[in-house]
Amino acid sequence: MSKNTPNDLENHFEQFFANELTPGRSEAVIDVIRKALIVGEESGWVEDFSPEEHLKLIHSTYQIKD
Repeated sequence: MSKNTPNDLENHFEQFFANELTPGRSEAVIDVIRKALIVGEESGWVEDFSPEEHLKLIHSTYQIKD
């Protein structure tokens, strides 16, 4: 992963790939990524998505509190 990737995100993806790449299977990381992208495409659009509300949620969730 890039050195600019936050550790929690990097740890999340490392754990995800560790869970998906089980011993004895011949899949590579790129195969797992490809499958995830296909599933994402097939999941469809969220009809009532509000970018502004989503951004507010992200800011309130990850706001640094003193």
